[in-house]
Amino acid sequence: MARSSSTGSWRPITFLIMLIATGYLIGVYSLRRDVPVYPPLPRSVDVIVIGSEITGEVAALAAAGEGAHVLYIDLSQPDSGGFPAFSPAFWAAGTQYQQEEELEYTVEAMALDIYERGRERGDFNLIMHLAEDTAAGLSWLEELTNTEFSELTSETNPGLHFPQEGRAADLVVWNTARQLEDKAVETTQALQPKGLLVENQRIRGMVVENRENETEEIYAQAVILADGGFGSNMDFLEEFSGVTAVTPRPDGNHQGTGLELATDAGALTRDMEYVTMLPVYLPEARRVQRSSFPGAVLLNTAGEVLENENDITETVREAGGRLYVVYGDEDADINRNFMRMNSLPELASGLGMEVAELQEVTSELSAPYHVAILGNVALTPGGLIVDQQYRVMSEDGGIDGLFAAGEITGGIHGRRAITDLFFSEYITSARIAGSSAAQWARR
Repeated sequence: MARSSSTGSWRPITFLIMLIATGYLIGVYSLRRDVPVYPPLPRSVDVIVIGSEITGEVAALAAAGEGAHVLYIDLSQPDSGGFPAFSPAFWAAGTQYQQEEELEYTVEAMALDIYERGRERGDFNLIMHLAEDTAAGLSWLEELTNTEFSELTSETNPGLHFPQEGRAADLVVWNTARQLEDKAVETTQALQPKGLLVENQRIRGMVVENRENETEEIYAQAVILADGGFGSNMDFLEEFSGVTAVTPRPDGNHQGTGLELATDAGALTRDMEYVTMLPVYLPEARRVQRSSFPGAVLLNTAGEVLENENDITETVREAGGRLYVVYGDEDADINRNFMRMNSLPELASGLGMEVAELQEVTSELSAPYHVAILGNVALTPGGLIVDQQYRVMSEDGGIDGLFAAGEITGGIHGRRAITDLFFSEYITSARIAGSSAAQWARR
């Protein structure tokens, strides 16, 4: 018996309806399911620099100059001056300016000067390596600032190079910031380092925390620690050397962040017990070049008068870390670090004291008054042990990919921080560390 042709004609229509219904059900089911959320891919760069002020900036610039992709995590304090004002000249040996002046100041002579001023405690081979690179560091600095550091005016140190015009602080701070933008260095202050990622004595990156307290791993082939020493960390100062009554450093971070990161990863340190106390004028931290202030009234923050016969470093310590030096108009022996106060009420307001209590202690002074604020800053000659490429060392040798520069390192200054050397050391060691890190990352 033949099949009905009408039955066969319905089959395509039925199939089409079933197909549409199936598609609809699948679509509805898919919409009702939770869409999986995948974590973002981890960030990856060649070099991470943990730094502050000129040391961190120069290390980042040096690494970027070698072609590395650099992330610069800037730990600078909001009110930081950014430059060691107590070290305004660049110490170098074997420069063209010394040759033009027929000054026979060799690398060996510079290294020996540093070694002896550090009381023969430093690593002489490391000191020699630093001294050998200072002439190249000076040339790099001149190219950065477009200024010649050709003034050899120091009567006591033939290696000190002052800028031909302007202040080193202004020249360096402005130009390093500009260069970071020009070289497209990725810079952030929104991240805080929490730990190094280390595997088999080799750097793999860093754990950071953002402002929302969220942690993130950033992979990198190399990390440079260039955030300063621990001169502003009161707990570290007291723990390592028993030092108290210190003014926080205005020239950088100096909280010991990089030091703690490295030691947690097994890094070795040296000379941590040595701290040099340096009296400075605040807020810019210019070095106090005199040991006393004859004719002035010395006050602590409570308005109490201190003896004016002791060494000024000790007097600042007795004042609790902050000392006011007050001259009357007739007795004024002042410089640019003093502020003029025209009346006793203005003086009281400036010092945060009552007029009545100041009237008694300044009765022998006549207006206008001239006031300087002094503090003791802590310079830390000790720090991480590094090799000549500024790779950080551990018990098992070097930690591959971990470098350090500036005051966070030990071995250059020995037992005593050498103030003339800071500017030169910051620039030179940061250039070496930046170049070494970039070459390691891109090997």
